[in-house]
Amino acid sequence: MRNRFDLALQELDEMIIKMGMQVEIGMEKATSLIIEKNEGVAKDVYKIEDEVDKLEGEIQNHCLRLLIEQQPVARDLRKISAALKIITDMERIGDQAKDITDICMGYDEEIEIKATRHLSEMAGYTLQIIKNSVNSFFGNYYELASRIKSDDDIVD
Repeated sequence: MRNRFDLALQELDEMIIKMGMQVEIGMEKATSLIIEKNEGVAKDVYKIEDEVDKLEGEIQNHCLRLLIEQQPVARDLRKISAALKIITDMERIGDQAKDITDICMGYDEEIEIKATRHLSEMAGYTLQIIKNSVNSFFGNYYELASRIKSDDDIVD
């Protein structure tokens, strides 16, 4: 029984990693539109956002099945609870990548976006925060997790 539960937790990890990768790619593509408009890239972002939404639902269902069928306690319960929080935040980041795409594709060619260097820098820090968040969750890297707040202050 525990072996099956461990496999289900491993599947949860894999699903979250997949979602994190999709969010990261979506944000990279969306922020690339700040510098150069590209309809193909914009379409990619929209597809990725749809995939992220789909993954969020699948992961929520997976977590709920684990909670109902296995009734986890202690560390396992904390992991599932954290997973539910993480996917909500990642889905929101996917929405924001779509919003960035909408804004970038909506401006006229003649309009020059000021401070693109700062926006690109901010996007770089944000992508690093996403990577560090996912990595710290799976590797139990508490030091990496504690650094996220200070990295977020840089973005702010």
